[in-house]
Order: sequence, then C-alpha cells, then structure tokens
Amino acid sequence: MATERVSRRKAPALTGLEGVALEVGDLAKAVAFYRDVLGLKVEVMAPGHFAMVPKLQLGLLSTGKKVRSQGFHLEIEVEDVDAWYVYLRDRGVEVSAPVTEEWGERNVYFTDPDGHEIELSQGS
Repeated sequence: MATERVSRRKAPALTGLEGVALEVGDLAKAVAFYRDVLGLKVEVMAPGHFAMVPKLQLGLLSTGKKVRSQGFHLEIEVEDVDAWYVYLRDRGVEVSAPVTEEWGERNVYFTDPDGHEIELSQGS
C-alpha cells in the first residue's frame, strides 16, 4: 500500500457559490411562503421535489418529512428593515422587533415554515 503524501500544490480555484438548498418538509408550503409572503419569484423545477428562488440562488429541496433547521440562518439584504417588520407582522409572521447592531446594521429575524431562521438586514 502506497504511503499518502500531503500535496504541496495549491488548491484549484473555486469560482463562486452556485447556490444553497434548504431541505423543506412540504414544498408547496415553502413555495407559497417564499413567493407570497416574501414576494420572491419561485421556479418549480421538479413538482413536489425541487424549486428554485433565483434572486437568492436558493433551492428548496423537499424531503417529504418534517425538517429541523441545522444551525445556520439565511441573511437577506433589504432597503428598509422597519417596513419589512410591519409588512411581516401584518401578515401574521412572528418577527422580532428591529434592532440596530453596534456596527450600524439593522436587522429583524423570523422563521420560514420549516423553522429555518431568516434575517433581513439593512446595511450600516
């Protein structure tokens, strides 16, 4: 058996992030939330299995079972956090009150139907 050597070569180039896929339990419910509540265009690529939110490079991948968020959150940049707070609250979304971080960024937090935390962020 050959001994493995650690290569001293540089890693090949990574050219960018193609996207991120969130596992969802009910694709129709997730599509409705991202389309109807957040106002994003959602393209259903494989009905019942996969949809894409092109503006965010975000995939919605159906598992067909209850999903538990896996320790990350999705941060989306917005122009007016306060307007989003009122908009979400008026639609029955449980959303945190806007907070201004010490570095000047203003944020609100809420979850999608599968419990994935979403942060809306207004730059400093």
